[in-house]
Amino acid sequence: MVIFWATGTVVLSLTTLFSLVYWNSLPQRYLRYILAGITGAGILYLASCIAQYGPLFNGPAGVSLPLGVLILFLFAVFLHVYQDFLYSEKTFSRYFFPE
Repeated sequence: MVIFWATGTVVLSLTTLFSLVYWNSLPQRYLRYILAGITGAGILYLASCIAQYGPLFNGPAGVSLPLGVLILFLFAVFLHVYQDFLYSEKTFSRYFFPE
Protein backbone atom coordinates (compact mmCIF):
# COMPACT_ATOMS: atom_id res chain seq x y z
CA MET A 1 0.00 0.00 0.00
CA VAL A 2 2.85 2.38 0.76
CA ILE A 3 4.32 1.72 -2.68
CA PHE A 4 1.01 2.69 -4.34
CA TRP A 5 0.78 5.83 -2.24
CA ALA A 6 4.41 6.86 -2.86
CA THR A 7 4.14 6.21 -6.59
CA GLY A 8 0.91 8.23 -6.75
CA THR A 9 2.63 11.10 -4.96
CA VAL A 10 5.57 11.02 -7.38
CA VAL A 11 3.22 10.94 -10.40
CA LEU A 12 1.13 13.82 -9.05
CA SER A 13 4.26 15.85 -8.21
CA LEU A 14 5.76 15.33 -11.67
CA THR A 15 2.45 16.25 -13.30
CA THR A 16 2.25 19.40 -11.21
CA LEU A 17 5.83 20.37 -12.07
CA PHE A 18 5.19 19.70 -15.77
CA SER A 19 2.09 21.89 -15.76
CA LEU A 20 3.80 24.70 -13.84
CA VAL A 21 6.92 24.75 -16.02
CA TYR A 22 4.92 24.93 -19.26
CA TRP A 23 2.20 27.16 -17.75
CA ASN A 24 0.86 29.19 -20.70
CA SER A 25 3.01 27.69 -23.43
CA LEU A 26 1.56 24.18 -23.13
CA PRO A 27 -0.03 23.14 -26.44
CA GLN A 28 -3.55 21.80 -26.19
CA ARG A 29 -2.50 18.37 -27.45
CA TYR A 30 -0.22 17.96 -24.39
CA LEU A 31 -3.11 18.46 -22.00
CA ARG A 32 -3.69 14.70 -22.24
CA TYR A 33 -0.40 14.15 -20.36
CA ILE A 34 -1.67 16.24 -17.49
CA LEU A 35 -5.00 14.40 -17.56
CA ALA A 36 -3.19 11.05 -17.58
CA GLY A 37 -1.00 12.11 -14.67
CA ILE A 38 -3.93 13.29 -12.56
CA THR A 39 -6.00 10.20 -13.35
CA GLY A 40 -3.03 7.88 -12.80
CA ALA A 41 -2.29 9.44 -9.41
CA GLY A 42 -5.95 9.06 -8.46
CA ILE A 43 -5.92 5.39 -9.45
CA LEU A 44 -2.74 4.78 -7.46
CA TYR A 45 -4.18 6.53 -4.38
CA LEU A 46 -7.37 4.49 -4.72
CA ALA A 47 -5.31 1.28 -5.00
CA SER A 48 -3.47 2.31 -1.84
CA CYS A 49 -6.76 2.77 0.03
CA ILE A 50 -8.04 -0.60 -1.21
CA ALA A 51 -4.78 -2.31 -0.21
CA GLN A 52 -4.98 -0.80 3.29
CA TYR A 53 -8.71 -1.00 4.04
CA GLY A 54 -10.13 -3.51 1.56
CA PRO A 55 -12.48 -3.08 -1.42
CA LEU A 56 -15.28 -1.68 0.77
CA PHE A 57 -12.91 0.83 2.46
CA ASN A 58 -13.66 -0.76 5.82
CA GLY A 59 -11.49 -3.26 7.61
CA PRO A 60 -9.38 -4.00 10.68
CA ALA A 61 -7.31 -0.87 10.03
CA GLY A 62 -10.40 1.34 10.24
CA VAL A 63 -12.52 3.20 7.72
CA SER A 64 -11.34 5.19 4.73
CA LEU A 65 -13.18 7.99 2.96
CA PRO A 66 -11.12 8.67 -0.19
CA LEU A 67 -12.47 12.16 -0.86
CA GLY A 68 -9.12 13.36 -2.21
CA VAL A 69 -9.31 10.71 -4.91
CA LEU A 70 -12.79 11.91 -5.83
CA ILE A 71 -11.48 15.47 -6.06
CA LEU A 72 -8.65 14.35 -8.37
CA PHE A 73 -11.07 12.54 -10.66
CA LEU A 74 -13.48 15.50 -10.72
CA PHE A 75 -10.60 17.84 -11.56
CA ALA A 76 -9.52 15.55 -14.42
CA VAL A 77 -13.09 15.50 -15.75
CA PHE A 78 -13.26 19.31 -15.45
CA LEU A 79 -10.02 19.71 -17.43
CA HIS A 80 -11.24 17.30 -20.09
CA VAL A 81 -14.68 18.87 -20.52
CA TYR A 82 -13.58 22.52 -20.38
CA GLN A 83 -10.30 22.28 -22.27
CA ASP A 84 -11.64 24.56 -25.02
CA PHE A 85 -12.34 27.21 -22.38
CA LEU A 86 -8.75 27.00 -21.18
CA TYR A 87 -7.30 27.47 -24.68
CA SER A 88 -9.71 29.96 -26.22
CA GLU A 89 -7.99 33.12 -27.45
CA LYS A 90 -11.12 35.18 -26.83
CA THR A 91 -11.36 33.98 -23.24
CA PHE A 92 -7.67 34.57 -22.58
CA SER A 93 -7.64 38.07 -24.04
CA ARG A 94 -10.96 39.03 -22.44
CA TYR A 95 -9.83 38.15 -18.91
CA PHE A 96 -6.20 39.19 -19.05
CA PHE A 97 -6.18 42.07 -21.53
CA PRO A 98 -9.47 43.95 -21.18
CA GLU A 99 -10.00 46.87 -23.52
